[in-house]
Amino acid sequence: MNRFTNCIATKKKSSFQIILVAWMITIVPSIVYSQHRLIEKFDTDDNNIIERSELPKEVIPPFLKMRFGDIDCDKDDGISHQELITFFKGGRGTCEFNRGDPSSSKLYQHRLIKLMDRDKNGTIELLEIPPNARIRSSFGKIDCDKSGGISNAELVRFFRSGRSACPPGIVMESKNNKITKKFLELSSQLNQYSAKMMKPSGKGPYPVIIMSHGSGGAVPGYSRWGKLLVKWGVAPIIIDHYGPRGVSRAPSQGESIEWRKEDLLSLLKVIKDRKDVDQNNVSLAGWSAGAYLVFDGIFNEDIEAETGFNNSFRSAILFYPASQSVFDNFDLRPIQIPTIFFTGEQDRIWSEGDYVWQDNINEIRSENGSFYLKVYPNAIHGFESFPKILGKKCTPLNCLEYNGEAHQRSIVDLKTFIETYIIN
Repeated sequence: MNRFTNCIATKKKSSFQIILVAWMITIVPSIVYSQHRLIEKFDTDDNNIIERSELPKEVIPPFLKMRFGDIDCDKDDGISHQELITFFKGGRGTCEFNRGDPSSSKLYQHRLIKLMDRDKNGTIELLEIPPNARIRSSFGKIDCDKSGGISNAELVRFFRSGRSACPPGIVMESKNNKITKKFLELSSQLNQYSAKMMKPSGKGPYPVIIMSHGSGGAVPGYSRWGKLLVKWGVAPIIIDHYGPRGVSRAPSQGESIEWRKEDLLSLLKVIKDRKDVDQNNVSLAGWSAGAYLVFDGIFNEDIEAETGFNNSFRSAILFYPASQSVFDNFDLRPIQIPTIFFTGEQDRIWSEGDYVWQDNINEIRSENGSFYLKVYPNAIHGFESFPKILGKKCTPLNCLEYNGEAHQRSIVDLKTFIETYIIN
């Protein structure tokens, strides 16, 4: 009887051990490699990133949509596992790096480069990709510059564009299992900048506005203007100067100016041959530091020789343009094309300090009656694009705060300007 009981006990113990081992084999790896539950819930294209387009209209939890820009620390328009962890560990607060520090420059590196780049040269070569990795079969499609290696910018572009082929071409967006046209990627140098063209309805050629963001990068408010332009019958080309270069902020003022100059010249070489672009109706728009691109485009007399683009720009749009850095680096003179200048009455670039536009506006104001100055009361920097939920934030250079009244007035004023000079 005892032998029988011991035998049963031994079998039960062995069975328990087998079950325990099986549980460990099954469960432990999932613990080690698990993604945040929100990524598992909303990441429909399985690239381990939540893009805005993947979020439904009614999001549960709602803060994911409301605070998307705050969680997206590296401003690549996608939320990663690490960014979600950082957000929650910080009490739903700020990012790990100091966004208020103008010298802050956090290098963003795609997770696959971190995983597969064994020789640490910043790119993934074919030999470094495991045989069973899904991107191996798409190597040639991702390696747009045919350098024999996949860069950070190429990986980001590939996944953001719905795993499409290299530009120029239509970038596709997957939504509700349907493929829809979203924008055209026009950049010929994806390791430096992206240039997304959105087309209005109807047949081209379309009037075009080339948009350059400020020092904070291609924030969501910047893209919202692009969608409004499409509704008004204009094709915006939305440039991202930072993301493809792997930074969230330009390392220096000189590089910020030079990058915008390089990107504009590169883009003009592309659009000069496009039949969907009205070659006589190309305008420039810049937000804050984006003014560098506008002033360089207007005052650079060698653009035709450098790019083959032989038409003058139709108009200029300036949102609270940088002040001292513009005064120090550009030979300012009256702008002879229609121009609209937006600023807040209390913006430091307008009315505070030794180098302000209020004292220097006549340097660029022409006498031909086509210069429009819009100064909104009680508004400061970023009055129409800074996230409302963040309230007022100050850096050593300036303060930023959303102002709903100024935002709405700027929409009306810009639409009137566009109807008068661009789509008349």
